[in-house]
Amino acid sequence: MTRFTSLPFAADPRRAVPTHPGARLDAIETALCVLGEESERLQRLGLEGPRDRCREARRFWGFVGALYVLAERPSPTPRERGW
Repeated sequence: MTRFTSLPFAADPRRAVPTHPGARLDAIETALCVLGEESERLQRLGLEGPRDRCREARRFWGFVGALYVLAERPSPTPRERGW
């Protein structure tokens, strides 16, 4: 299980997910940006443990973002599938 202790607020996975698709994707993109900046900061400080947790959180948010994009994509018609 992934530990998400001491992450920036914008990247906290316990926050409520916005209901509007645009706001949801904005929140996910913000989390990824904040985590990228935090990862760079932690690298400059030489804190590998927290940086690894930050990297795990970025993978989590990237995965969640991909799931939402797939869920919002319309299903292809049989013609588009080549049937």
